[in-house]
Amino acid sequence: SGYGRESGIDSVLAYTELKTVWINLSQAPMPDPFVMR
Repeated sequence: SGYGRESGIDSVLAYTELKTVWINLSQAPMPDPFVMR
């Protein structure tokens, strides 16, 4: 909480942080990505 927190530099950095999304476009089911390898 705090005045101006939503428009501070930390919120800008969090908003512009690189994010990755993986989308499986094949017909085959995707194996469990959380299996220990």
